[in-house]
Amino acid sequence: MSVTADLRARIDVLASALGDIAANGYPSPESGVLWEVARGGHLARLAGEEPRVV
Repeated sequence: MSVTADLRARIDVLASALGDIAANGYPSPESGVLWEVARGGHLARLAGEEPRVV
């Protein structure tokens, strides 16, 4: 996937999340994921990626 396509995919995900929040409001805290858990998952994914220069 090209850098441009990857960036576009990330922007589409963000736009979708913001659109959902605009339409339905923020989700309740009980239905979400703790930030520590989300951060840990994100860091694990980053550690598994091969280094690259953009």
